[in-house]
Amino acid sequence: MQGQQIARLAEGQLRQSRETLKLDAMVLSAMQERARVFRKRGIEIFHRVPPVEVIVDAGLLHSLIDAALDWAAGLRRKLTVTLEMKNWPEHGLLMFKTSDAISDTTSDQNPHEPTSAPSDDSVNWYLILEIARAMKLFVSRTSSAQESSLLLEFLRTVNRLEGLTVVEMEIGPASLYGLSKPMAGARVLLISDDARLQLEVKAICHGTGLVLDCVQCHPGRSFLRDGVTCAGDH
Repeated sequence: MQGQQIARLAEGQLRQSRETLKLDAMVLSAMQERARVFRKRGIEIFHRVPPVEVIVDAGLLHSLIDAALDWAAGLRRKLTVTLEMKNWPEHGLLMFKTSDAISDTTSDQNPHEPTSAPSDDSVNWYLILEIARAMKLFVSRTSSAQESSLLLEFLRTVNRLEGLTVVEMEIGPASLYGLSKPMAGARVLLISDDARLQLEVKAICHGTGLVLDCVQCHPGRSFLRDGVTCAGDH
């Protein structure tokens, strides 16, 4: 089944229906579905999953979370799942970190003996790579003898900040700044009596997340705003 999924994704002709989804809810639901299996296998679960919304295909996101949990659970017996927002650009970061459980570190094994890391190049890993590629996510992995971690960065993340909804629409590094709204929430001052111009500027500011202030300025009259003296009709 996993091999068929990888082959289908590799063809690159998968149709996606993107929608706004609660990433935190889907992660918690997937962990709850596996709770009994994890307990039976002696896997300790820790998580910190605050609310984060992303714009992706629901089916692919579900498959990605399943593959990531199966990949991590197949390596070691302590699994930590964290979800957070990257400061800039404002992307959702989902991390799966697997390490040795306390019972493993307190066993009779000689602590001076070298330990070999379990192989994390499983079929699940290649499935994760193909799903992430189809969803246009950034993927990184770190591995050592003590722990392995998988980081998924969601480029299309909904961030609610000061009453504004800012949706990061980056599709790749080339459009990292071209399609984002780095000035959302900033204020723009328009000095003009032209009502038509005011409407046009309002429309532009609305589309970019800017806040517009309009001031009428008559010839020969000066005023002070934010420490700057303005005069005339500009």
